[in-house]
Parts: sequence; structure tokens; C-alpha cells
Amino acid sequence: MQLTIALESWIGCIKVALYFYENYDFYRIYKKGVMIGKTISAYTDTDTATRIEWIATREHRKKAQIAGSAVKLFVNLPEEARTAWRQIEALGTPAEIEQISQDIARALLHAQYAMAHKQVIQEMTTEHLGALETEDDLLNAAVLLTR
Repeated sequence: MQLTIALESWIGCIKVALYFYENYDFYRIYKKGVMIGKTISAYTDTDTATRIEWIATREHRKKAQIAGSAVKLFVNLPEEARTAWRQIEALGTPAEIEQISQDIARALLHAQYAMAHKQVIQEMTTEHLGALETEDDLLNAAVLLTR
């Protein structure tokens, strides 16, 4: 039974990944290299500019797309969070800022996982599981799913 649940969850995860690949507007916009919006200019330090260039190269995106994503994230934060970040940048050590960045990354990944999990649960079908009585039934069903 545990193998059945694991198999069903794995298939659900694949469905979620395909769903996001096909339907996620953010991905489609950046996949095409098109960002609809307004051009603004910004000033940043050399280290940040270098990181933007590195990310753009690694993700095969334009620097403006990376900067636009960063700005969009920042302006979507509540005022208290933006103020807190400015204070952290001003008062925090590089190690503290790195730790906070890791904490933010974990929070984002947790939210992404929760969204994917919700999608898997919504699309999961379990009606046919009652017919699987033996381990051979389960293996045969798994093979049929891959065809």
C-alpha cells in the first residue's frame, strides 16, 4: 500500500511539474525572453551587478529580466518587510545577510512545495487503487502508466 501511495504521489508530482511548465505565465513570459512592461533604470553596487550578470548567464535570460524579477519581488513585499530589509542591509554583517537570504529562500521553497502538493492532491485519482491487491498488480499498473 505504501508503494502505491508513493507511486501515485510521484505521478502527481510529474503532473504538477508539467502543469507549471505548460501553464505558468511567469515561466512562459521568461521562456520567450519577453517581458511586457515599462523600462526603468536603477543603480546598484558592483557586486550586485556582477551577481545579476552571473544569474542571467546561468538562466539564459537578460539582465533586465533578472532585475525586473527582483524589483517585482521587492515592491510586492509589505512596507514593514521592505523597511526591515533596508535596516538589515545597513546593520547586518555579510554572514547575517547570507543567513537571512537562506531563510527567505527556504520560505519560498516551502511555499512552492505547498502549492505543488495542493495541486497533486487535487489531481490525484485513487478510485483504481482498490483493484490493486498484490504487488504484481501494482507493478503492472506502474508499467501501464509509463506507456
